[in-house]
Amino acid sequence: MARARVKNTGKPRAGNDYHRCDKCGQSITEGQKRYEWSFRYGGTYTRHVSCGAPRQSETTQGNISQLYAAGEDVEDAVAVDEPTEVDDFEGWRDGIAEALTQAAETARELGSEYEAAAEPFGGQGANQERYEACDGWADELEDAASTVSGVEVQPVDDPDDDPLADAIQEVRDAAESPSLQL
Repeated sequence: MARARVKNTGKPRAGNDYHRCDKCGQSITEGQKRYEWSFRYGGTYTRHVSCGAPRQSETTQGNISQLYAAGEDVEDAVAVDEPTEVDDFEGWRDGIAEALTQAAETARELGSEYEAAAEPFGGQGANQERYEACDGWADELEDAASTVSGVEVQPVDDPDDDPLADAIQEVRDAAESPSLQL
């Protein structure tokens, strides 16, 4: 699957001074820097540089963009401010586990679509490979969700140890390990 090429452009050409930001909806005026990308079939998308670069799921079309979006949801859940109190840890941990579980469900659903597309060809070809990649990624995500759900803040006797920081790092390590390989 080809991704759209993203350009970081400056001043628009004469006659091309009206663009609307894909993210915030405000117009992009002359002299404002912007990102610009387009697909083979579809319009051109623009975004203020201040609104951030487009994510991988936004520069790809089709089922693969849903997989990328699921991975980005996991990244967003991990990026949420980590808890500072032991009482807040459980909710933070459960949010990450839920994001991992949702991503696994998305991968399984899309994997089954790829598998169905590969059946007429005897279970061979690119669709079969994508099915296997989705299925493997879903397994990794489910394992990570299980690991994350099992992390607890352990009481320690040494006052120099920070059990909350250790538990947070264990959750981050488990959640960041599954990666989609297509």
